[in-house]
Amino acid sequence: MNQRQKRNTPNNPRKNKIKRNENFAQKENEGSSSEEESNQFETQFQELVDSLMDSDSITRCEKYAELNHNISHYYLPIIGDFFDDTLLAVKNSLKKGSVEEQVLAIRCLLLFSITLEDTADEIFNQFEPLLLKYSLEGQNKLKIASIEALGILSYFITNTGDLDSSQKILRHCILILKNNFIPQNGGHEIYIAKVLNMCSLLLSLQANDFIGIELSGSNESDGVIFFEYIVNIGKSFLEYPDPDVRISSGRLITLAFNLKDRLEREEVVDSDIDVDAIVEIFNKLMKEYSQKVSKKTKTKQRAEFKQFISSIEECIYPKDLITIKSNKIHLEEWPKIIQLNIIRNFLGSGFQKHIEKNFLFSQLFGYQIKVESHRQKHYNKKSQRKEQKKNKKYRQQNITKERKKKNNFENQFM
Repeated sequence: MNQRQKRNTPNNPRKNKIKRNENFAQKENEGSSSEEESNQFETQFQELVDSLMDSDSITRCEKYAELNHNISHYYLPIIGDFFDDTLLAVKNSLKKGSVEEQVLAIRCLLLFSITLEDTADEIFNQFEPLLLKYSLEGQNKLKIASIEALGILSYFITNTGDLDSSQKILRHCILILKNNFIPQNGGHEIYIAKVLNMCSLLLSLQANDFIGIELSGSNESDGVIFFEYIVNIGKSFLEYPDPDVRISSGRLITLAFNLKDRLEREEVVDSDIDVDAIVEIFNKLMKEYSQKVSKKTKTKQRAEFKQFISSIEECIYPKDLITIKSNKIHLEEWPKIIQLNIIRNFLGSGFQKHIEKNFLFSQLFGYQIKVESHRQKHYNKKSQRKEQKKNKKYRQQNITKERKKKNNFENQFM
């Protein structure tokens, strides 16, 4: 069989995959569809989800990759009909699959939580123990995927008013950083950069006065405000050999200064941090001339630290723009910019599709979207389910309200 005949063979897997992707795009864009077409699409999707339980590990990895690609590139609320089956397959993969399969399964969880905005807390509660375990042990790529999932899931949950999850994962990230000051090889630097980024994401969610909490309970941090605690942790990684780690630590420090500036608009925060020393280190990194660092990396590091210095010295904060058809959404200051960039990097080229149609993002970044009629039934189901969970959460918050005082939280970082 020659090459031309092979490409035209009906069973050519690449050709089938492309056809399937086109079907997903058609399902996303159609204004209405016949019952027969809907049933055909649902059958196709069900077959894809069922393949996640295949006995062959390679097949499962291929199907996860295909599913993840389609969910990230097309906004498909219909996947809610396959939520339980997918979670069952993911749970099986995380317990018994290869590292590659586990990483793909974790990404699948996050994509479901993005598309189905009312499912993040359910996913977090089910998979938190496994993700916490995998974020500390095993191969670096599994640890990276796990800490990213914990950070992004708790970020979504915080949008419903639940700060406990984000504070818990923030403490978890800080403890990881405190135990990993010494550089290691084999992808460890990517892991540390990811932990620093998740720290920034979760810190950006906290109330302004959170950065001014005074810690107590150990010799190391007794009487230190949380702002100083975060800055000192970030400083520990500024001399790290990997440039991405240095940039991530610089971003964490700059975010802490941004939050402190917000708080000082209302009250003065006393701090022993030497701002000039921080700026001096940033200037040194901005002007790095090491021959071991590529020109592209030097340019990136120079631009990042120049922006960090402007924010700390002059309170000049970054701005970004989200374009949704004819509407422009302006975002300012580090908290929103950090949140936007992490979500944008996770979704990649599918970000624009989701930002235009996803309710979750409209809530996170403060804009409105129009729900198309052929998706309304999915939103009605989700809204009802979300309202029930929200009422339950409010009842629990009222019961535990007195336990959420600042003093109860101070000692938990030690």
